[in-house]
Amino acid sequence: QVQRQYDVAPPNIEQDKLRERLAKLSGGSAVLYAGGVTPVEQKRIIQLIEDSLHAVRAAIEDGVVAGGGTALAQIAPALNDVLADANGDVAEGVRLVHSVLTRPLWRIVKNAGGDPEAVVTKVASVNGGYGYNASLGEYQNMYDAGIIDPVRVTCTALKNAASVAKLILTTETLVGDLADDEDPTAG
Repeated sequence: QVQRQYDVAPPNIEQDKLRERLAKLSGGSAVLYAGGVTPVEQKRIIQLIEDSLHAVRAAIEDGVVAGGGTALAQIAPALNDVLADANGDVAEGVRLVHSVLTRPLWRIVKNAGGDPEAVVTKVASVNGGYGYNASLGEYQNMYDAGIIDPVRVTCTALKNAASVAKLILTTETLVGDLADDEDPTAG
């Protein structure tokens, strides 16, 4: 009965309460204690635990894709068919999305000290979760290496990026915060 109520409940506090009730009834309940030296550190650790819990729930519900920017880089060539049918502003938008899908992988490789252009080209040309493990500096199956992302997280990140880009492109003025404590003469 609780499971049926959970299935029809809107995703809010009521659904969370029903999930907790279901866990207690099925014996699947756990208590995690988060400690820290300061209250701020303790709150940060609690936030990390909650983020991890939500990511696991999202992965269970929607599945996972190869992580480390691999999934996005490998879907970029799928836009070539869309680009062939588009023209004008739509074609320019498709080109923009196509170019930014490889940027997460590019940045990971760059930060790891590798050659981002070569890695992006190689990873984008194959499928099946074959990607670049930046911690080892080698190509491998991302699923076997345990480098995965929940599908919902990847889709949400892409949607949010598109939303922000649309906002920037349609706004006459954009205000940004510059770091005041940065020394322009450093380095």
